[in-house]
Amino acid sequence: MNIVQMLIIIFAVYAIVKVVLRLRDKSLSPVESFLWAILWVGVIFAAIFPNTLIELSNDLGLGKTLNMLVYLSILLLFYLVFRLYSALDKLDHRFNTLVKELSIERTIKRKKSK
Repeated sequence: MNIVQMLIIIFAVYAIVKVVLRLRDKSLSPVESFLWAILWVGVIFAAIFPNTLIELSNDLGLGKTLNMLVYLSILLLFYLVFRLYSALDKLDHRFNTLVKELSIERTIKRKKSK
């Protein structure tokens, strides 16, 4: 095992610890935590057994392992962008609702004070 593999494993273990901590403080749902944990365990597996990735990419007809990793990374990034967009849209909706409610409350208070 070379230094790069060890660094990848250390980083992935750190990421798993962060996932568990975010699960405990409820900033990640159990499903999201599970998916992130699977991702990082996969990274650890790939670092320990790199030949498995080579065989898998050949079986899938992708030729080089790097191509497969790039494809998977792009898919993951698209999914994460979708999740961020969904969360942002939800926050925008909640913000608009809050502004409307505050506006109504202030209007009512002004009418009562007159």
